[in-house]
Amino acid sequence: MSTITKDIYLAGGCFWGTEHYFKQIEGVLETEVGFANGHTENPTYKEVYTDETGYAETVHVRYNPDVVSLEFLLEMFFKAIDPTSLNKQGHDEGTRYRTGIYYTEPEDLLVIEKMFAEEQKKYQQPLVVEKQPLKNFYTAEEYHQDYLDKTPDGYCHLPLSLFEFARQTRRIAQMEQRLNRITSIIKQHPTTLDKSLQDDIAALEKYYGSDEWRKDFADDEAGRLPKGLKRGVLSEDGIWALLSDYRELNKDIK
Repeated sequence: MSTITKDIYLAGGCFWGTEHYFKQIEGVLETEVGFANGHTENPTYKEVYTDETGYAETVHVRYNPDVVSLEFLLEMFFKAIDPTSLNKQGHDEGTRYRTGIYYTEPEDLLVIEKMFAEEQKKYQQPLVVEKQPLKNFYTAEEYHQDYLDKTPDGYCHLPLSLFEFARQTRRIAQMEQRLNRITSIIKQHPTTLDKSLQDDIAALEKYYGSDEWRKDFADDEAGRLPKGLKRGVLSEDGIWALLSDYRELNKDIK
């Protein structure tokens, strides 16, 4: 069965860190760094660096919309930028470091406009993030692809805590998927329990009671998690009821 994919192009300052950040998010299938919405053909990094080509350093994000929504990706995007800073993110300055959301499907603009409106409420200054159709995109040299994977100590304008935050959302999303699979199977009253179900149960039992779960639960209670993140897995009552149902089912099958 083929996976449905969608694409969005995000300019968030230096593309090294922006790419690494989005790679941590569950549902992101592929990333590629390059240059978007300029006015020359086949630009090189050195040419874009002059700020004379009109290009923005941009990350092409391909994702599975059944796993992660565009709304959630944009919520995470806004957490990684200063949307009121024109042509500057962190210590990086120049039009190549401007922020922008470039879309290829017109219907995505409705989601983009909605997220812009929500983000604007947080600031008195107007947002300076571009929201435009993608006019062109050229892939950057291989040296720049997956830069922070190849060079873990390399330069990045984003704090390491932001990468950990993205990994936290991935952990919760993965556990949520396990919870949903188990719930669906139990409702079917199966006569056998396959290994994948047992693996999901074992993973959830390990997660609950762990320091990771306690941190995730505390961050949820404090409102530090993204609004668009599904977090039924952080409900204590729900999981213990589910595990109880599983044990009853397992006892009946045996």
